[in-house]
Amino acid sequence: MRAVIDTSVLVSGLIRPQGPPGAVMRALRDGKFTAIYSHETLIEFVEVLGRDFIRSKYQVQAEDISALVSLIRLRGEAVAPT
Repeated sequence: MRAVIDTSVLVSGLIRPQGPPGAVMRALRDGKFTAIYSHETLIEFVEVLGRDFIRSKYQVQAEDISALVSLIRLRGEAVAPT
């Protein structure tokens, strides 16, 4: 199965791994589906998680962001929207 994951789900999955978005992230990690993503989606994801108030409120570290981007690239398929 292939799926597009909205940035809000990615962000929520990282900051609240126990909720439904966390389950999506675990399924991605376990290879249960392929994430369809664009370069722009990854940029948006990194920008949102890099915001000072999100990083401080949820203790998001640069390593967390990097690991999630690596997971998306590993278990995903890059596309170029037209």
